[in-house]
Amino acid sequence: MSLGLALLGAAWKVNATLLTFDSLSTGFSPPPTYATIPNGYGGLNWDNFDVINGETMDTSDGYHSGVVSPNNVAFNAYGDPATISIASGVFAMNSGYLTAALNLNTPVQIEVQGFFGTTLLYDNFYSVYNTGPTLFNFDYAGVNEVTFISSPAQQFAMDNLDVTVPDQTCTVILLGITFIGLRVLPKTSCWR
Repeated sequence: MSLGLALLGAAWKVNATLLTFDSLSTGFSPPPTYATIPNGYGGLNWDNFDVINGETMDTSDGYHSGVVSPNNVAFNAYGDPATISIASGVFAMNSGYLTAALNLNTPVQIEVQGFFGTTLLYDNFYSVYNTGPTLFNFDYAGVNEVTFISSPAQQFAMDNLDVTVPDQTCTVILLGITFIGLRVLPKTSCWR
């Protein structure tokens, strides 16, 4: 059983993906323009998350100082709660950079809640500033929804979000290995 769990954990990290938001279009009007992050980006669903070219923003704004990989950053529209979820299965939110997006002299507290169904698995608070991005190691594993709530209700920028969204076939195979305790691993595309 422990061998299967170790393999599941190892394969989970192998499939990690860095979401930079840089491949997403931010619109075609003169800056600043932004667009909704489409469902399916990174294998996830996005609710109330938009993307903007941070490098076109004023240098005193966190949209600009929060850019880790040029040029785009994600942000929570209108300062309202924003959610990342998966249609079926689970994912892991490993780490990411957060920055207070507006030109404020006070920190913004971001509550990040991780759920499996209606069960709250993780509930942590992170302080962010507009002067630059802060890397947070979330380590939220086995969730199907993560909600970001800022207090005060302000926008925050997010860049280089590291997530793990396992292929459904791999998940079934790895769970089978874990629970059956097989010692021989099948050759699959799960092991890249």
